[in-house]
Amino acid sequence: RHVRKALRYALENNKKVVAVVGKGNIMKATEGAFMNWAFEVAKEPEFEGKVITEGEPKDGQVLMVKVITDQMLMQLVLKPEAYDVIITQNLNGDYISDLAAALVGGPGFVPSGNIGDGYALFESTHGTAYDIAGKGIANPLSLTLSGAMMLEYLGWKEAAQHIYNAVKRAIEDRVGTPDIANGFKKMGIEAKALSTIDFAKAIAERI
Repeated sequence: RHVRKALRYALENNKKVVAVVGKGNIMKATEGAFMNWAFEVAKEPEFEGKVITEGEPKDGQVLMVKVITDQMLMQLVLKPEAYDVIITQNLNGDYISDLAAALVGGPGFVPSGNIGDGYALFESTHGTAYDIAGKGIANPLSLTLSGAMMLEYLGWKEAAQHIYNAVKRAIEDRVGTPDIANGFKKMGIEAKALSTIDFAKAIAERI
């Protein structure tokens, strides 16, 4: 089910490279078996001619590759654009998702979706930050983008794209909560720090 969902997502959203990630070279009976099963799923009639394991994917196709976990962690730092979808188990997924989140600014920037058969839950990737509660400085992007993911799941892709575009425009305009503004300032770029609610309003105004 896990692999089918990932492959369907890749095909429906015009993704090109799907990586099956695990430490299968060492954990042969567990992670290795999972990686092998993933490629067995790719051979099912549903994916015939659509999922390839070598060569350049054409329109309507995805390339499925096997990547060892430590290699994936390095590649995410050196060449993150090389992979569009990652299929992995929970343990490796925790490592990989936290590293990927750090690459774009931290967990406050990253949405999350837990999608099952007929049900889905969308939430921020971070926990509750009691130390900053009530201060108006929390970054709302994780929840905002999780909402956009929910709209995509419901089939409202145009509405979701409006949110993505609005967030992008707000960042391009160099406005955001203090963590975003400080990120700009570390690069020598002036930015305007806003409260949580004012940043949310700034995004809404750009939709």
